[in-house]
Amino acid sequence: MSGTFVRNVVNVLFAQTATQTQRQTAVDQVRGQVIGGERLSSGDGFYLVRIQDDGTDGPLWKAIATLEALPYVEMAGPEALALNALNRRKAHDRRNHP
Repeated sequence: MSGTFVRNVVNVLFAQTATQTQRQTAVDQVRGQVIGGERLSSGDGFYLVRIQDDGTDGPLWKAIATLEALPYVEMAGPEALALNALNRRKAHDRRNHP
């Protein structure tokens, strides 16, 4: 994967049927901490999970693989900086220039 990403934050989207216990278990499996997220129109959304960082991107890819192996995780991936900055800019422009 190319691009700029945060090497200690994983974006996680759980299956809508995932229970709170399953979600917490997934976060615990990667020794993570939920630090935010983004709600989708469906009512659920992405969780931002901070993981331990050793100065490399190794722990990030290991956490992603661990999470994606769980049947109640729809997807897991890195927090991409450029894409998020672009989305924030578009939202700002829509609010200020209707």
